[in-house]
Amino acid sequence: MAGACFWLFAAIYIYTSNASSITSIATSKSHASITHLPEGETLVSPNQRFEMGFFCPSNPCKDVKFVGIWYKNISPLTIVWVANRRRPIPKPSSGVHFLVNDSGVLSIQDGSKRVIWRILLKGYAPTTSRKPFMQLLNSGNFVVRDCDNSSCGEYIWESFNHPGDTLLPGMDLSLDYGSRQRYRAITSWRKKDDPSDGDFKFGFDTSVQSPQLVLKKENGVRLSRWGPWDGQKFSGMNSLMDNPILSPTLRFDNDEASLNFAALNDSFLIRLVLTPLGSLQFFWWKSKNEGWLTILTLNKDNCDRIGSCGSYGICYSDDPSCRCLEQGFMAISSIDWCGFDCSSGCKRKHDLITRLPLPKNFILVYFNGLLS
Repeated sequence: MAGACFWLFAAIYIYTSNASSITSIATSKSHASITHLPEGETLVSPNQRFEMGFFCPSNPCKDVKFVGIWYKNISPLTIVWVANRRRPIPKPSSGVHFLVNDSGVLSIQDGSKRVIWRILLKGYAPTTSRKPFMQLLNSGNFVVRDCDNSSCGEYIWESFNHPGDTLLPGMDLSLDYGSRQRYRAITSWRKKDDPSDGDFKFGFDTSVQSPQLVLKKENGVRLSRWGPWDGQKFSGMNSLMDNPILSPTLRFDNDEASLNFAALNDSFLIRLVLTPLGSLQFFWWKSKNEGWLTILTLNKDNCDRIGSCGSYGICYSDDPSCRCLEQGFMAISSIDWCGFDCSSGCKRKHDLITRLPLPKNFILVYFNGLLS
């Protein structure tokens, strides 16, 4: 495999789980040259907030493992990003190897040389003078940079552009409505112990021109929406705009829409998660005693669901949540109106046009959309 291996530089620390302290293996300028990450060792961000390595999503650990990023020193283990969510690593494993080929494809291979994850480093080809440089940043962003012996260039790849089920402060949901490119969305896990792609996706709606956010199922069925954009905010997101923990930023510039958020205090640990059941929840780490608190659920109310009250129905936040328009309408189904399912909607009590016998010598002319 001549030309396939490269020196992988990381301005991070290596932590061995059975050691009593963190050990720096920096050779110079806090850089370390590694091509192999053994099982049991992790990469730690400089601020000690995030950690990257092997993890088991189930307890006790089953027959597979994943490479991911989680919060350091928080229990239970809280995963924020998974590299190989579609290709788990069979146990036992001796670790993974980082490789790049002449086409600039960076890959992670297990001990059997099976590719479990790969990315294309656009515009990059390894040379003897320039090498990939990988960092786990304080934000939890796992980045690759193009570096030589003295300096590094811009990011040529970053995990923040490829979110999983979690949105961290500084990550974007985005869509270029002009080109329909740069689509970034979060996708739920299959189950709480299975990080493979689940049934739900949350991001910008690709089926309309006016920017709006949509929660949809894997088959494309839209479940909830927030919008459209009114020039300053998305309708239906007042609870997100007004809270003491985080500050969202909504933008629509040059046909590109984006949503991200920042913690109002840098010490706050906040994350937005799309759960395996399709719930969009903001979590805040309060303390070791109280753990993660749910501070906001975006799709908590029945009124957040698309078509929840059906045709001619109005959704209210109280009980019953759905009612027909007051004048001239009635429920289509008296059985389920309005218990668990209100989507059957309402109908007119009387037809708009009463069909009477026409006088002699009159001709009935039908206009499309007026008569049926």
